[in-house]
Amino acid sequence: MTDKFLCGAGQVDLIFDQMFGCANDVYLLVDSASDRVLCANPSATQVLGLEVAQIKARQFQSFFPEDTQSSVASMLVTAIRRGSSGRRVVECLNTESHQRLKVGMTAVRVKEGKQYCLLLCLSNEDAALQERDSLALEKERFQLMCQAVSSGIIATDTRGQIQYINPVAERLLAVSADQVSERAIDDVMQLSAESGGEKIDSPFMACLSQRKEVNCGTVILLNQEGKEYAIQQTASPMLDSQGLLRGAVLLFSDVTEWSATANKIAYQATHDSLTGLVNREEFEQRLEVAITGARERSHEHALCYIDLDRFKLVNDTVGHLAGDELLRQLTALLSGQVRGRDTLARIGGDEFALLLEHCPPDRAARLAQGIIETVRDFRFTWENYSFEVGCSIGLVTIGTLAKDTETLIHHADIACYQAKDKGRNRLQIYTSDESAGKVRLTENQKVSDLNRALRDNRFELYCQPIMSLPEKNNRVELYEILLRLSPRNDGKLLPPGSFIPAAERYGVMTKIDRWVIDKAFHYFSEVMAHKRPVSSLSINLSGTVVNDKTLPSFIHQHLNKYQVPASKICFEIDETAVVRNMAFVLPFLTELKQLGCRVALDGFGTGFSSFGTLRKLPIDYIKIDGRLVQSITHSAVDRSVVEAIHSVACTLGVKTIAEYVSSEPIIKVLLEIGIHYGQGYRLGLPHPLTAESEPA
Repeated sequence: MTDKFLCGAGQVDLIFDQMFGCANDVYLLVDSASDRVLCANPSATQVLGLEVAQIKARQFQSFFPEDTQSSVASMLVTAIRRGSSGRRVVECLNTESHQRLKVGMTAVRVKEGKQYCLLLCLSNEDAALQERDSLALEKERFQLMCQAVSSGIIATDTRGQIQYINPVAERLLAVSADQVSERAIDDVMQLSAESGGEKIDSPFMACLSQRKEVNCGTVILLNQEGKEYAIQQTASPMLDSQGLLRGAVLLFSDVTEWSATANKIAYQATHDSLTGLVNREEFEQRLEVAITGARERSHEHALCYIDLDRFKLVNDTVGHLAGDELLRQLTALLSGQVRGRDTLARIGGDEFALLLEHCPPDRAARLAQGIIETVRDFRFTWENYSFEVGCSIGLVTIGTLAKDTETLIHHADIACYQAKDKGRNRLQIYTSDESAGKVRLTENQKVSDLNRALRDNRFELYCQPIMSLPEKNNRVELYEILLRLSPRNDGKLLPPGSFIPAAERYGVMTKIDRWVIDKAFHYFSEVMAHKRPVSSLSINLSGTVVNDKTLPSFIHQHLNKYQVPASKICFEIDETAVVRNMAFVLPFLTELKQLGCRVALDGFGTGFSSFGTLRKLPIDYIKIDGRLVQSITHSAVDRSVVEAIHSVACTLGVKTIAEYVSSEPIIKVLLEIGIHYGQGYRLGLPHPLTAESEPA
């Protein structure tokens, strides 16, 4: 305060109002000689309970109780002598309410010549106490809220040092609040992108430096006890009312269980459930990346198409369980032959593909030949049987002129077929010269063989029962029609997997579908001629047949020709065909329903993308993929998927059929879930479809 404050009597009120008119505290200017109040700011009216004019008409000490006036007078004397006094808490009187109020008083001497005045500041201690109590209450509420939430909360100052940690964060970090108080958060939280991976920093420093919220994906937290958690975290800056940075708050949640489930579902979507190898969809994506690298960066890669020899013999002799075990053992064998950077995939029943990255042609050929020799020397034993298996491999190089994935796989398949045609257990490298000559001849031979089989009537129909669950009086809901091919040489029947892929590839499958429909309907006429009850049949349609707009008319004509009740016929179509051809499938299935036939969606559960299409399809049954069914006794995730499929089906009024029912434990789980029907070796083996041999 300058000595010229009282520069003129007429200016005192104006200057005082400019300086203290808006202050929240009470400011008074007092004449030290007369103890009279010369000026008072508006805040004084609230504390003292008088108008400004009334305050200025009274002596200063009259605002204080008698028992405190001596203390106030002592402060004033000290201020006059020293120029100012320290802050002291005293009581003053509110004239209007007759209440005593605690105030903190500070006095400063103001001089004009020989005249002394005192500038006094009175701050309301009661209001300050209420504010402190309110802040304490808010702090308590905040801490209670932080303790109640299920997420970890850590608050730091602007340097990233911990100021607060809630109980959830203490538990996840395996620390106490006292142990980490004032410690840097990066010293307490050990984070990595993956289990055992390189350490990464928390998002705190980025949040503090950028003054904005920072969201992080799932990371791994290693706590003080060495336990790992998958967490998701968000760091937010703390700004005061003036926009000044005061620190940051980290909110993090334990998503370990959710992350494990999500990873398992993601893994199942990209891997074969039987062998654990990459599936066809994932393999094609990786192959596409390799093609791009070859084109843009001149990388050298190779693609091998591997087809097992004599695998069908194992299936037909000792059953599918043995075949599955053989595939698992061969997977382990093949995995040991490839490099860490390579991708081995199962792309069909007994077909594998191998992507050899950064591998020149000569090295790729040596690796492929090593695989052939390893498989050739392998012996598979099952019960009292011993089998020798082998493999044929078609190899395609991937260079700067590489085409798309479909073309490359097709060329590798052609080379593989050539290897088989030359005597099996061989490697064939694809060349464009062979594509123009021998390969075309080989393709034509395939088509010729299939057409000849149709003309010679060498296809045979088998059937397998689809039973009610639980098995009430062995009631059969349907018999699924199964197709077999009788070769010309040894007479052993070939399963559909050995000829249907070629039939679909070379456009013969439509003819085969019509042959099956005609023979199945003819079966009805024979059964009815024997005056026997007619069981319902379920007929598989290939994925290519949905594009045949004349097939519904063909079915209608043959229903009339053989006098077959349409309600006795169910047509099965594979889920993959539905997903890939939705624009054609929907009207096709609608026409079948209009004829009075039933429809089943086959192999459901192998692709989650088709889940949302169920409500659009006019179907009566959902056949749950056998790979899911086989693992429901030991895989909680697969059981959950089966339960979800059944729940959605029931909501839509659709019946569920479980495939590959091979054991009593599987049946028990299916009954617990509520699956309507089952099909598999435990419920009934395939047998020839004839009017005389049909089960009662």
